[in-house]
Amino acid sequence: MQREFGARGLQALACDFTEDALQNLPGFLQKLQPPFPVGFAPRDAANSYLQISVMNPGYVPKLVLIDRAGVIRYQYDGGDPFFQFGTERALREKIEELLGPAKAPAAPKAGAAKKPAAPARK
Repeated sequence: MQREFGARGLQALACDFTEDALQNLPGFLQKLQPPFPVGFAPRDAANSYLQISVMNPGYVPKLVLIDRAGVIRYQYDGGDPFFQFGTERALREKIEELLGPAKAPAAPKAGAAKKPAAPARK
């Protein structure tokens, strides 16, 4: 989805906040080569940012959708029904909602001179 929606403003990120993140990330990155940034953070920092209580940390993975203003709009734990059926379709709908309608390519300005084609090389 990063490749599909990136030009419209989607920026996917992944963050490992387990105790063994530093050991696991190199293998993960080498094996999957994700097309988006991947990092790590201490669990307390991640929970604080996501406003997750240490008394009820929930399940992993966690999917968080943040709007263009930096506001968390949707947040799902691994045990959430969101992950059970039709996750890809539901995720696409949320992404489309946050990105807004796709814009048509800009038309050339009226009266703009076209660049002449380069001569063919032999």
